[in-house]
Amino acid sequence: MTQTIEYAKTFDGVNIAYSVIGAGMPLVFIPQWPWSNIQAEWGIDIMRGLYTDLARDAQVVRYDGRGTGSSDRRACDPSLDAMVLDLQAVVQRLGLSRFALVGPTLGGPIAIAYAGLFPAQVSHLALWCTSARVNDVYPQGSEPMDQMAATDWNFMTE
Repeated sequence: MTQTIEYAKTFDGVNIAYSVIGAGMPLVFIPQWPWSNIQAEWGIDIMRGLYTDLARDAQVVRYDGRGTGSSDRRACDPSLDAMVLDLQAVVQRLGLSRFALVGPTLGGPIAIAYAGLFPAQVSHLALWCTSARVNDVYPQGSEPMDQMAATDWNFMTE
C-alpha cells in the first residue's frame, strides 16, 4: 500500500497536507501537534503497519497540521480555532459527512472541540493520553518547541 499526499485549503488560506488509504468507514487521525509529519511517519515500519492494518477495514485519513510536515510552514497560528480549521478543511475536501475521530496527546483538545462543534459528523471519538486543554497535557506551552523549530526545523521534526 502506498501513501499519496494531497492538499486541502483552510478558510484562512492555509494548505494542509493529508493522505488517505483504504476504504470503508472513515477514521480521521488528528496530528499530535506540534509534531506532525505524515510523510516521515509513513517511513516508520510500525506506524505504517498500524495504518495499513486499519486500512483493511477503514478509510484512514491523516494530515499534517499547519506549520508542520508537508503543510504550509508559513502558517503560524497555533490556536485551537486554527487547528479546528485544519481538520475542517480536510474533512470538507474529502466530503466526509460522518467519520470516527482519533485525538492522541495534543490532538485531543482539537478532537474534542471539533466533536463539540459538529456532533452530527463524529460517529466515534477516541482519545488517547490527552485532556480537554493543551496546558493540562503540556503545561509549559509550546515555547521551547517553537524556539527549536525556529533554530533547526529538521532537528525538531526528527
